[in-house]
Amino acid sequence: MSFFISLFSIVDTPDDVREYMGISYIKTYLKSKGLDCNARVICKEEMDEVLRSYEDFPKLIGISIYCNTLELVKLFCEKIKKFSPDCHIVLGGAHVMEYEVDILSRMKHVDSVCTGDGEETIWELADRLIHQKSLLNCKGITFRDGDKIIQNERRPDIKNLDLLPHPERERNPKNKKRYFYITGSRGCLGQCSFCGEHKTGGCGVRLRDPVDIVNEMEELW
Repeated sequence: MSFFISLFSIVDTPDDVREYMGISYIKTYLKSKGLDCNARVICKEEMDEVLRSYEDFPKLIGISIYCNTLELVKLFCEKIKKFSPDCHIVLGGAHVMEYEVDILSRMKHVDSVCTGDGEETIWELADRLIHQKSLLNCKGITFRDGDKIIQNERRPDIKNLDLLPHPERERNPKNKKRYFYITGSRGCLGQCSFCGEHKTGGCGVRLRDPVDIVNEMEELW
């Protein structure tokens, strides 16, 4: 049985289309583990077209969610379940932090929420789904189990970012930006109440080796 994974970021209009590094990193990590995966940035008008385009519908769909895209993501999840009720939907991103249970309580079409760095967590989630194993004790995952919502222990942050493969660049043709994004660090030293970054990466910064950053620049050039 083939197990295909799709990762999405949802934006308001085609003018908002740009690179989203979170799903790009996860996609490349999953491919390095031998899983078939793609990543796309789409707007509301493209949802139905994208879902109709699959010959074999994904077994797992991951969506990055932000506070300003909540309603768009909710709509997309509803459409996904109409196309394939058995498709597992996982949400992730900085804005899910401390709202995992609330999200699952309010969004009945979502099956799980990924907390923190997504690469290793989504890989283990996929592996468990492939082998039809329980999600209990899958670190970083909060999931729906019948009428219950179970919140597993958070997975430790990835300390050595240089071990992650460089993200592949599936540049959407509608992307009008003439530059690439490069992630040089994760986390923050601040604990500002208005920002979720310190919750995402703990109170600290994880830095990439400057040589690795320059290597990525050369690849992109």
